[in-house]
Amino acid sequence: MRILHWLELLGSTIGGVEVLMSRLLVAFQRRGYELSIVTSHTRTCLPDRALFEGIPLQRFHFHRTLHDRDLAGIVSICQHVASLKHEFQPDLIHLHVGGTSISSYFHLHTMRNYPTPTLISLHGLGPKLPQQTPLTEQLLTSGQWVAAVSDAILKQARNFLPSITPRSSIVYDGLDIPALPPAPLDFSHPTLLCLGRLTSEKGFDTAVASFARVVRHVPRARLIIAGDGPERPSLERTVRTLGLQAAVEFLGWVTPDRVPALLNDVTLVLVPSRYEAFGLTALEAAQMARPVVATRVGGLPEVVVDGETGLLVEPDDPAALARAIVTLLQDRVRADRLGQAARKRAQHVFSLKRCVDAYESLYHELVHTKA
Repeated sequence: MRILHWLELLGSTIGGVEVLMSRLLVAFQRRGYELSIVTSHTRTCLPDRALFEGIPLQRFHFHRTLHDRDLAGIVSICQHVASLKHEFQPDLIHLHVGGTSISSYFHLHTMRNYPTPTLISLHGLGPKLPQQTPLTEQLLTSGQWVAAVSDAILKQARNFLPSITPRSSIVYDGLDIPALPPAPLDFSHPTLLCLGRLTSEKGFDTAVASFARVVRHVPRARLIIAGDGPERPSLERTVRTLGLQAAVEFLGWVTPDRVPALLNDVTLVLVPSRYEAFGLTALEAAQMARPVVATRVGGLPEVVVDGETGLLVEPDDPAALARAIVTLLQDRVRADRLGQAARKRAQHVFSLKRCVDAYESLYHELVHTKA
């Protein structure tokens, strides 16, 4: 079976969707699927054509062309996309859609050139409906099936467009358990970790504000912020203002292969997001038996079961976040129990195999229906 995967970004950034997709694509390839990838160019200078884990990948200037309203460029890209579809002749097109999916404009405008079933994976719709609402509605309407990464996203999508209800479902993200075994939690030098893009929606400013309260109760505590993004200068200023420079470390980007070892070095993982479609960082922490303190938003309550695999608090509440952190740092038995329960649940509910199996079932169903 030939599957054309359409992603907004791949190979130019490191985020939850990109980490997940790199694992999924390799897993599909190992199962014998013939794959091809379409994705967007970004400001990073990457070639138009490349191989991603041995899979042909082609990048287009989707964003720049639409932003500049370059009519000739839009027509040219549509022609190239149509040619790519005809040359590859996919049995199914699998679109991976985040908060916005500008590139899907070019898929929609070449559907008539090569009609084939479309599966849409919803990795988020944003905290509010995206500005490209007509495009999002057209895209969801065009798909034969919509698979949301969490029940929260599925409900949001169905409220937005009720007509997709009978042709939509949940397919949870999944990852293989790392080969590195979890290390015991260290309470002699308690270390907290925030991991992800440094953007407002991740709520790391709330984590820094809460940490100022944590150190009053646990003076030896440290906070590591791993990632990069537009909020880093503001976070660094806040750390200086609060006088926390000696206790807070900014690591910058951490490549996916280094994440398990980093998690082994920390005691708790904080996910103080204002919006989170799923919460891959919470899953990665669970796989390494790290208890998570997260916010009760989006798909996070489906990944972190409050009181069983971690603790949940309301977003934008530094005091509540600090209380939950201190509670676990002062109760090693409970923290260990939560971490072990989280790892067990991650293996059962959020395995990569389970995720691939679910998509494979949809592939066969959609392609068979077409035939």
